[in-house]
Amino acid sequence: MSRLFNKFAAVLVALSAASAGAADFSFTGTLPTANSRQNFDFTILSDATVTMRSLGYAGGVNQAGTTIVKGGFDTQFFLFGVASGALIDFNDDSVFIDGDGFPVCVSAIDPDTDECYDSGLTAALGAGSYRLVLTAYNNDAIGLIDDSFTCEGEDDFNGRTGDFAFDIRNVDSVTSTTIIVLPDRAGVVPEPASWALLIAGFGMTGSAMRRRRRAAVA
Repeated sequence: MSRLFNKFAAVLVALSAASAGAADFSFTGTLPTANSRQNFDFTILSDATVTMRSLGYAGGVNQAGTTIVKGGFDTQFFLFGVASGALIDFNDDSVFIDGDGFPVCVSAIDPDTDECYDSGLTAALGAGSYRLVLTAYNNDAIGLIDDSFTCEGEDDFNGRTGDFAFDIRNVDSVTSTTIIVLPDRAGVVPEPASWALLIAGFGMTGSAMRRRRRAAVA
């Protein structure tokens, strides 16, 4: 499928953060297209349970205490091991099925759409380096960490903005990098300088819950 070779227009390192010990970090930013991706490369020095969540779709207060305005896109998470390159886990919506078979949203619900479309993962990980890829719904990972994605994200974020907010908890360091993927335009890819990116990050506390993809929810 030609869209898989949609040309990566730019790779921009937005933020690098580290601490003397395991800590928690919050990030905000904007993806320019629905098939772009935000990579969070993090390291843990000893076995740890790491929690990750987004909250740009429904908004709320992130773990740094900043109020996030709702209206961002429907996110997906893909977690990879850097050494093996293998996909460890993924998540679409932060929903789980309770003991009675009912879906329960563990993040906020957008009052305008009545949807729970923010993402969340909790992973018990060994010491090492990992990558959490945040991208828009339907832009799915195909294989290993450096493989292409499907580039089938919803056009124009399905009428929402490209804004995201992301919290990660209990890691020793994290670097945020944006992969910009442009739509096909007769094979012409604009120069990287034609794109602007705004990313901000700071550390505090965070929590998230693991959940399977929306397709698994009745």
